[in-house]
Amino acid sequence: MKKVIRIFLFLTVFILVGACSHTESDIQGNLIYEETISPNENHVSSEDNIVYYTVQIFQDSDYTITVNSESDFAFFEPVQYAIEFDKPISKEDIKIQWTTFMGSSEASEDDELTTAHIFLSSNNEIFSERSINFMNGVWGPIIDAIESEK
Repeated sequence: MKKVIRIFLFLTVFILVGACSHTESDIQGNLIYEETISPNENHVSSEDNIVYYTVQIFQDSDYTITVNSESDFAFFEPVQYAIEFDKPISKEDIKIQWTTFMGSSEASEDDELTTAHIFLSSNNEIFSERSINFMNGVWGPIIDAIESEK
């Protein structure tokens, strides 16, 4: 029963949350790659409820790579990280694999995309592999709700 409640709370929060404003980033460097998806646009009744997830990858003149994430999902806490590197990379050196809440690469109405797995490579060798979970700010309220039922 607790598992059903968790899933229900997760889906309720995910579907009912509207858009919120996001702030501009102070990232230095050139934008090499940007990918935006919507995990729910095929499952909402109003355009106002569509959520977007964006991953941006920049590289500055010192070859430092900055990965930035943005979303209009109200519970998303932005993630940004930098990677020191010694040469330029291109769009072809970047791969993003999206997975769902349950870990599948195939999304459905009950299991939407939540995580971007970001692979950076050079000379066909991966030198960075990290993930950004776009549901990172949801867990606190859900855990609090579950704990209050005990």
